Amino acid sequence: MKPSALETLTHIVVKYIGAIASASASYAAMAKRTNTNFFDFANALHDLQSVQGFIGASALHENGVLSSSVLSDLTVFVRWNQETPFASLILRVEKLGVEKRGNVVPFCWNWIPGGACMC
Repeated sequence: MKPSALETLTHIVVKYIGAIASASASYAAMAKRTNTNFFDFANALHDLQSVQGFIGASALHENGVLSSSVLSDLTVFVRWNQETPFASLILRVEKLGVEKRGNVVPFCWNWIPGGACMC
């Protein structure tokens, strides 16, 4: 049985996201970090953008990651594309800020001697 076009496209997208995640983790590991950041993600996108490379690749370290053609193209796509609404409303959860908590006693572990807690 042949897979449907949607299954094939889903498989390709999953592989692409996995490749971006793997490349991002590789950049973080080379920098001796355990977590990736935006710059690792941007460099991974640059690596996977095309076989021929991208405009500005040779001067990426001079001009900065944010001015690269890959991120510019992605920005243009996001601005041009219309958002597809969900079938049902997604309620936004309000986060509790410090100012909304009021007088909250800071938590201290029970094994810390009294007065030594600096929470």
